[in-house]
Amino acid sequence: MELHEHQTALCDQNNTDFSDLRAVFFNCTLKLPDQESHTALLMGAAAEIMRRNGVAVDDIRGTAHF
Repeated sequence: MELHEHQTALCDQNNTDFSDLRAVFFNCTLKLPDQESHTALLMGAAAEIMRRNGVAVDDIRGTAHF
């Protein structure tokens, strides 16, 4: 996911070490994995910000598991 210029600048300026943190995103959209999900787009931005700051991120999409 590509971040906006301001988001990228904030990530680049960060000096805090978050490498000991983990995050799990549960996407509960009703759309199937082959369909575009606005929920996934929003979560993708947050997850990318976390990744760029050293957080280990896992994404789980509920409709991929039924």
